Amino acid sequence: MNTPQERPRRILGEAALLALATAAAYLLAFRYESGYASYFGIPTDLIAVDLRSLLLFGVGFVTLAVALLIAVNFLVMTFPSKVHPALKRTLFTITFFSIFCFIPVALYGIDHPEKWWWVLIIYILLLFFQLIYPVFAAKREHGYLNKLAAFHASADRRPDLDTAAEARFGMSPVLLVSLFLIGIAIARIGGEATAMKRTSFLVLGSKPPRVVLRTYGDTLVCALADLERHEVIADFLLIKVGNNSYPLTLQDVGPLVLKRQPRNAQGANTATPTPPAIPEPIP
Repeated sequence: MNTPQERPRRILGEAALLALATAAAYLLAFRYESGYASYFGIPTDLIAVDLRSLLLFGVGFVTLAVALLIAVNFLVMTFPSKVHPALKRTLFTITFFSIFCFIPVALYGIDHPEKWWWVLIIYILLLFFQLIYPVFAAKREHGYLNKLAAFHASADRRPDLDTAAEARFGMSPVLLVSLFLIGIAIARIGGEATAMKRTSFLVLGSKPPRVVLRTYGDTLVCALADLERHEVIADFLLIKVGNNSYPLTLQDVGPLVLKRQPRNAQGANTATPTPPAIPEPIP
């Protein structure tokens, strides 16, 4: 009589996993908002992650995750099966990481290389260590495929953090933690890219005009703007949304960029005087 296989013991209970998932969602949403705020110079102290922003970020993140899963599944299904195991492992690793390296380029756009040049450097280093470095690491072997196989075998014999964690906790927790760490970086990039490409803003009817850069809860974060030059100045006015309303119009004034303030002799930014007049609320 065969004894049933014992299921692996869970490290955390369901309540703890739910709490960690909620905390992770809020952290990723905050990283997204911090990336958006940093582009316009909004202080991070003003960021408030509410249910609305959490849901909006969650929809975008789940959409991206599903797209990545489809891409990886397509890669696994269509990968040639007759390729040498060592070469197959190398090509699969390169292709898998190529998907994540492509994300910053896709978010920022090909016309903003100053934002993703560092990804190109990481990708070149990845290609070097996956394709060229094994040639020098396995000098005793003859043939490129044999060198790749010997390099992978040597790497498997050396204990590392990923192998130890996988042996202790299983593959799923290690994969989830890895994806979460990647998500932290991608979330901030996504927030900054959204701010760079946004074109429609609510404009406050004042002179000089102010644009509503972000809404945190019931607070409108407004900044001085030069609509002709498509620039905003890090001079903020916070307006509480209440019974009174202000004249706001939705206009295509973007994309907007943050105007860099000139520095004085002490290296501090020179302050821009704020016009005292703001539009009166509509009763």
